[in-house]
Amino acid sequence: MSVEQQYVHSTYPAHTRNANGPLVLSQMPHHEQRPLLFPEPPPLIFLSDGTVFDPDEDALPPPVPAPVAAALEAPTEALPSDSPAPASQQQTPVVPDTTTATTPPPDLPAYWTPRRVRTAAAVSGALFLLVIVCALLAPWLSPQAIVTISSAQSTLSTSLTVTARPSGVPNPARLQVAARLLSATSPTRTETHATTGTGHQPARAGHGLVMFYNAALTPQLILAGTLLTGMDDVEVVTEQDALLPAAMPPSEGQVTVSAQAVQVGPQGNITVGDLRGPCCRENVFVQNSAFVGGQDARDYPMVTQEDISGLATPLVALLTHSTQTRLQGQVYPTERVIQPVACAPTVAPDHPANSEAAQVSVTVVVACRAETYDAQAVERLALRKLSQQATTLGAGYALHGKLSTSVTHGATSPSGLITLVVQAHGTWSYQISTADLHRLGERIAGKTIAQARRLIAQQESGQVGSIEIGFTGWWSDGTTLPNDPARIHLLVVMLP
Repeated sequence: MSVEQQYVHSTYPAHTRNANGPLVLSQMPHHEQRPLLFPEPPPLIFLSDGTVFDPDEDALPPPVPAPVAAALEAPTEALPSDSPAPASQQQTPVVPDTTTATTPPPDLPAYWTPRRVRTAAAVSGALFLLVIVCALLAPWLSPQAIVTISSAQSTLSTSLTVTARPSGVPNPARLQVAARLLSATSPTRTETHATTGTGHQPARAGHGLVMFYNAALTPQLILAGTLLTGMDDVEVVTEQDALLPAAMPPSEGQVTVSAQAVQVGPQGNITVGDLRGPCCRENVFVQNSAFVGGQDARDYPMVTQEDISGLATPLVALLTHSTQTRLQGQVYPTERVIQPVACAPTVAPDHPANSEAAQVSVTVVVACRAETYDAQAVERLALRKLSQQATTLGAGYALHGKLSTSVTHGATSPSGLITLVVQAHGTWSYQISTADLHRLGERIAGKTIAQARRLIAQQESGQVGSIEIGFTGWWSDGTTLPNDPARIHLLVVMLP
């Protein structure tokens, strides 16, 4: 049995060992072996089956035992013979089968393995980021100067009296501004709830009137407290003396006095004519009207003030808020309310407090009023007066920020004119224009700190407060400003 052998193409020197196949060392031209950025790489190894092995990334395949040659047919004990073997028995060299020989790997620049490609990409990215960072930091690393100038300023105050006109055209020359009277009324709201009070009614006797008639020709007197008995046996007592005049035939003398039933309760409410006929004296007759008011003692539901307040208070709060909101909606953006909005609620219960009722209903309506004035017109008047004061500061001064005003209500005349007392104050600061700052930057370029401060104060005529000069950058000496005006930054600040 013959041993099968494999041959490698002669172009690649082979190195045979017990493995899956012989190993082949690559032989690349010198200019293709590596870039200058990387050290000399280990050579690549090509396996006979076409696989490329990179010592930097791959591991060698595990070795396998070499095939053992089959034993020859002749016995191993046979002694070698000195005679030459027959020609038929001589071994002929095995000619390699070119059809089964391993095909050599393609001639490619095998240096750029995936790992080395990733390494080269990472290095290239790092170099690119380094260039970007240097470009961004270059302006900050170069010397620059920051000059901070605090301009002079002054606070001015004034007071003036302004007249607000609800009608007519206001005259600003006479310190007049427009005013308006606003009003709003809420819708009517009603709430009902059971009463919580309890009233007590004592027993009462019925009361009414008793008419006495005198048929005698002489006057007669019926004293108070005279007891009279009706046809239903209800006793009645008079409460006043009755002096009966004498009769003048055919007319009789007549007097009417008040009386009440002796027994309390509704039975004392006698009907008309229950007392009728002669009584008390000779020729004296009596007759009564209907008696009322007689009643027994009882308890009854009663309206309390808390019942009314409990219904009215939340209604007043709700309607007041909604009405004030509606009133505020009538105020123009340029107006201000002179005084807090005044609201007056009207509360009307259907039963007064301490009256008898099982439930009570409360109706509430709220009316609000307010006076407004033209706030912008007031500010213009105050600004005009303060601007006149600012002329004493010199040229170049202007209002810094906003004008602050406070307005209080003075009085209201019978004709409706409203007097307003206005307090106003504002800050005027010295203004340095952009052109002046540009000229300053050109003048102080390359100068020392002392020279720069002197030039700034000279150009601005002393209308500056403090001048602070700072430096940035690694190559600044801290005493001389840059020669390039573009690297000098001038800032104007206002002191608080």
